[in-house]
Amino acid sequence: MGNTGSSDDKWVEKRALIIGRAYPEPSKKHIETVCTGAITEDGELIRLYPVSLRYLENNQQYKLWTWVSFEAKKSEEDKRKESYRVREESIKVLSEVESKAEQFSLIKKAISEHREALEVAYRDQWTSLGIIPVELTSVSVKENDAIHLQQQQRLDVDVLPLDGFPADVRVKYRCRNNPECKGHGSSIIAWEYAQAFRTFKAKYGIAEAPQRVKSALEARHNSADRDVYALIGTHSRYPVWMIGQLYAFEKNLPEMLF
Repeated sequence: MGNTGSSDDKWVEKRALIIGRAYPEPSKKHIETVCTGAITEDGELIRLYPVSLRYLENNQQYKLWTWVSFEAKKSEEDKRKESYRVREESIKVLSEVESKAEQFSLIKKAISEHREALEVAYRDQWTSLGIIPVELTSVSVKENDAIHLQQQQRLDVDVLPLDGFPADVRVKYRCRNNPECKGHGSSIIAWEYAQAFRTFKAKYGIAEAPQRVKSALEARHNSADRDVYALIGTHSRYPVWMIGQLYAFEKNLPEMLF
């Protein structure tokens, strides 16, 4: 399942904090892949792709807010500047960051002013990943038709079933630091939101699940006591910005001294 490269001298060991995991997508070459957002200790945002996360060893399957080490090199196929290929066999989960104050202290190094600035940077230098302060203006949750995604069968590994993203979760938002922002709309592709919808569906039934998820999103991200940030990134082929994760941090979090 590991990635291979033609020139080993380009692989460099990195250490980064996982801050976003997109829902798995089928892949002819890798069975399935998970696009992962991470931030280094220096505050550099990077995209790890492709990673067959569910097929890694249990002790390699990282989750949000875990530090991981891995060997990576700049993707030769993907011109977006944050995109790196990873040697899957080199992935090691090191530790988990549970403190909200520490989580915010780590991601704030990479916070951009607003999406409009990122759009300019995308055109100028292929910047395609960023964290921005946002204010949600509306939330929409609709169940998607149940689809079993077609995956290529393999003789060397048992292929795990993969259903499509169970809900269409979209938000409209304004950039909090740009008074001239006219508003944006984006779909949320985070793995955790798919799992949350399935959990709500199992607990409340399909008739209530969309509204329950919508209400939970609004309650968490529309509180006067919290500041909300969005991890946004572009599609691999188009300048379409999607939300890889939403964060809500209390406004009075203590400052970390490191």
